[in-house]
Amino acid sequence: MREWPLDVSALAFLHLFKHSFDGIALLGPTGKIVEVNDAMLYMTGYQRIEIVGQTIEFLLRSSTMLDGRDSAIVIHKAGRFIQANMFNIPIPLDGDLVYRMVLLQDITRQKEAEHIIHYMTYNDILTGLPNGIYFHDVANEAVATATMYGKRFAILYIGINQIKEVNDKFGQGQVDLLLVEVSKKLVLCLPENGSLFRIGGHEFVVLLTDTGCEEAVSSHIFQTLAYQTIRIQGQPVEVNCSIGISVYPKDGMNPEELLKNADIARDSARRTEEPYCFFNPELLQSAISHIEMKYRLREALENEEFVLHYQPQVNIESGRVIGAEALLRWQHPDFGLVMPNEFIPLAEQTGIIGDIGEWVLLTACHQNARWQRQSDSKIRVAVNLSASQLFQAGFADMVSGVLRKTGLDPDCLELEITESMMIDTEKAIKILNELKSIGVHISIDDFGTGYSSLQYLRILPVDKLKIDRSFLTNVKDHSSDTAIVSAIIAMAQHLGLKVIAEGVETKEQLEFLRKERCDEIQGFLISKAVPANDWEKLSLLSYKGGIYG
Repeated sequence: MREWPLDVSALAFLHLFKHSFDGIALLGPTGKIVEVNDAMLYMTGYQRIEIVGQTIEFLLRSSTMLDGRDSAIVIHKAGRFIQANMFNIPIPLDGDLVYRMVLLQDITRQKEAEHIIHYMTYNDILTGLPNGIYFHDVANEAVATATMYGKRFAILYIGINQIKEVNDKFGQGQVDLLLVEVSKKLVLCLPENGSLFRIGGHEFVVLLTDTGCEEAVSSHIFQTLAYQTIRIQGQPVEVNCSIGISVYPKDGMNPEELLKNADIARDSARRTEEPYCFFNPELLQSAISHIEMKYRLREALENEEFVLHYQPQVNIESGRVIGAEALLRWQHPDFGLVMPNEFIPLAEQTGIIGDIGEWVLLTACHQNARWQRQSDSKIRVAVNLSASQLFQAGFADMVSGVLRKTGLDPDCLELEITESMMIDTEKAIKILNELKSIGVHISIDDFGTGYSSLQYLRILPVDKLKIDRSFLTNVKDHSSDTAIVSAIIAMAQHLGLKVIAEGVETKEQLEFLRKERCDEIQGFLISKAVPANDWEKLSLLSYKGGIYG
């Protein structure tokens, strides 16, 4: 190695000492500071006179003081702490005298950046909860611990069901606020052995490090969300969830398999409208069929696999058929006749619900126009609308175009909306007024189970209320449901609205509704929904005492 002349070495050292961006302190043989550079003064906030003569510990809160690179916490004169890399370099001289150069490299910003990067890597930015990456780390550790000690643990996969509805109504920004509020409520539901994660979208996961409480925790989570209304832009939004549960080791041997199976169970809970569902092997085959069905939906319209069945609606006094509700079915080539609750959510997910809805409207109007030409009787066909249909741009124009194309009198078409669509009352009223100007009728389906407010009913341009079938179940027991039905009918009459009860299956229900002066009924007591080919014989029927002859 080349030897530098002493004067050159001294000049090089002095240049480095003076111009270094890192703080440098020169310690004499006694361990006291004999000189510091300007960078050290800047880093610590002290004057040179305050440092010279002190030991290096005067500037440090903690340090191991080992040879070579080490970390240290530097104390600024103002009291704040600075993270630094510390290099402690001996400078041997002739004889026993040893000087030391202590170099302090400020890495505070670097550490702050590392902390931010670590936080962003392992935490969900929106809610602050641990994210999917952190979940997998914790779940892998749980697997190792459970395997070592022969224990079990459970995963709860939580999906929030109202996200699409809130997004359609309020926009993504309000969805984010909803998720923040939901996350706060979920935190309050956690037992001591539970950890909460947001793994993406509208989905959360709870990991319970011991089993036996997963059903109670799931029930508590569901009830907490279901019974605490969240307000968005001043409007109440009822939120609920679907929860899938998987347990180690019977439902999976690693986090990926456990999460997948919990998700399958969650999807089953959502489709069956249950609060939660435990995974079982039968659900796996069902999930495979569900996924296959999702992709087959795209081809169903083109292959003409959809059909409409019609359930008669009857005037309760005359017994005559005065209308029909058009009910969608999917004649699947492999699964047979599939009911709408199995595929309508899939249609919304895949974005083809608008095309299917337009096909239903066009087909129902074509069919009713055909019946009008074949008979002197005039009936009204009722078609259910989804929220995405009602609020899509140009919907009223599309309805008007369908009526012109089919030649159906607008008075013979009834559009059924649900109470949940009224969450955006101002926008809904505007669209409903456009539809009313065409001449069609509007009814509110499943009345009494959703968001409707009595004050809105006075201003909503609707013609009919449909009482949900759930209120008729306990009619014979004179339960509180009978009082609700009576109140709905009386209120509707006061507002000049017609009332139809669906799900009428017994004579007791019929007699109760007749006594309460309900206008119309539909249900299995009259007939199930039938294909169009079977409609003609139904339309000629009347009933005596509530039973068709």
